[in-house]
Amino acid sequence: MEGSRYGAEWFAKRSLINSVNNYQMPAFHNLNLSYRIERQSASKTYAWNFSVYNVYNRLNPRYYYKQGDKMKQITIFPVIPSVSFSYKW
Repeated sequence: MEGSRYGAEWFAKRSLINSVNNYQMPAFHNLNLSYRIERQSASKTYAWNFSVYNVYNRLNPRYYYKQGDKMKQITIFPVIPSVSFSYKW
């Protein structure tokens, strides 16, 4: 399977699909981290927020479809970094 981190033996166990909804996907998990820095002065507050979604870039399957004899996996949301700044007065 192209672009997958799951081995062929995993799909060999699940290659027999007899009916609709007769298929179990692997566990979906990810690690999200965030760090916030907040500073205050007389009447102003500002904050920086740094975050990363799916830190270890696991290719979690959104859904599978069958193409010929093979199961194909559609994956969305790889590692996504984010930076934000807020200012209050």
